[in-house]
Amino acid sequence: MPVRHAELKVTYDTKDVTGEVTPYLISLKYEEYSESKYTDNLNIVFQDKDGLWISRWFPSRGSELQATITTKEWFGPGDSRTLDCGRHEIDEVAFKGPGNTCELGAVAIGAMNPIRREKVSRGWEGITPRKIAGDLAEENGFELDWRVPGDGLQMERYDQSDQSDIECLEDLCEKFGYMFKVRDGKIVVWQQNQTIDGKEVVIERNRGGYAGHSLRMSSAEQYSKCKVSYQHARQRFLIECEYDGGREFQKDSEERTLKINANCDCIAEAEEMARAALYENNKREITGSLTLLGNPEMLAGRGLILKGFGKFDDALFIIDTARHEWSKSGGYKTRIEVRGLLEW
Repeated sequence: MPVRHAELKVTYDTKDVTGEVTPYLISLKYEEYSESKYTDNLNIVFQDKDGLWISRWFPSRGSELQATITTKEWFGPGDSRTLDCGRHEIDEVAFKGPGNTCELGAVAIGAMNPIRREKVSRGWEGITPRKIAGDLAEENGFELDWRVPGDGLQMERYDQSDQSDIECLEDLCEKFGYMFKVRDGKIVVWQQNQTIDGKEVVIERNRGGYAGHSLRMSSAEQYSKCKVSYQHARQRFLIECEYDGGREFQKDSEERTLKINANCDCIAEAEEMARAALYENNKREITGSLTLLGNPEMLAGRGLILKGFGKFDDALFIIDTARHEWSKSGGYKTRIEVRGLLEW
């Protein structure tokens, strides 16, 4: 009878080295995030009792590291799934003893990548968020995968002030309520009240690899409205906008308004900013974590539906963080951190 098992594939600078390194593999950990302030990373630990890694196999920082985890006979006979951990750049090599191990740490965007390193000051006139994101992607050798409906609001002007291009993109997305991540040569941008690919996975309590959970609802620091005020520098008039976004999963005891002062050119832009700021502040009203048998379908940004969790079954969740871990002693496990998607 076929036995459930997981198979790993490791690629170094586009060369498949699985056959050579498998006898030395101790563990693999892949972490991916839906929020751009964190960088997807891949960590592999090898046994180095023969001294290969510390000598003639010594890895080079900046080299490309890839890995996949393929499950066989996993959730039933014939069930096979593959997790592609994507392309990563080696940025750390560590050797430890006793025990003689070599640990490779790799990130999706290296610290020396121009999109992170170079500070730029410039401005765009008569521009949309999509066009700015496209310019930033193209100038750094990435392809833009824009998944936001439409091109975004037409702005009079947008400035990048002594920022790296990744910092500029982070500010742009925060301003208008977008999310983005960099993966395999693409910059993927989507709206933060949506899932990254429109797909949803289901977790049923006590079935299908479920191992444990922690779920939480909190009304602390939640607001029902957001007010944006800004004194227009060129036109010399006051722009004010109040956006009422409503609330979920708690009874309001009082009206609370989030007040911000931010650069904007018109009421429409102020409203977009107010809506994005309110959502950003309130989005962790419903949060949780789940521990599972390894599951390649659990990807950061993907939707999640719970069954058998009472009131939490009513919410659609997004996977904020997915941690996939394999070890020779412990097998393949997945841990995800989630938050409830609020109405936009």
